[in-house]
Amino acid sequence: MAFEAGVIEGWIYATLVADSTLDDLLAADNLPANYQQGIYNTVAPEIDPVSRKAPRFPYVVFAMGGSSEDETALCGSRAFARPSFRVTVWDNQSGSISMLRAQQIMDRIDTLLDNQTVTSTSPRFYFRRGSTAESFVLNTGGRTDIGVTAVYNAITQS
Repeated sequence: MAFEAGVIEGWIYATLVADSTLDDLLAADNLPANYQQGIYNTVAPEIDPVSRKAPRFPYVVFAMGGSSEDETALCGSRAFARPSFRVTVWDNQSGSISMLRAQQIMDRIDTLLDNQTVTSTSPRFYFRRGSTAESFVLNTGGRTDIGVTAVYNAITQS
């Protein structure tokens, strides 16, 4: 079995960037859809490769999550791997905060990723949401950064 995480990361990215509804949800503050890349693997860059400016909220960051033993052997050979991936929607608000925009974006992501059986890749895999979380960071000037996170578990089969 190959390094499954790279295959799954490619599928996550391709699935999210191909969705026009998600593009519209990420185009906040009267910016056009596809103003910026808006979906990033591992970390958001200092300069977005599309807009050539610092990324604007909201945006999505996904990365392989930490896992303990992520593979199962059968008769001495690896039969299954179970990598996990954390997907976080980052947004910010000032004054009275609302998570509505971040929740709507995460709802769309969940529609695209959760409970999917992917047979178009090698290895093929099943993708299912395992947990969710929220985080808030209070910054100077009354701005609050909001993170809405879902952790998805994959089961690959060789």
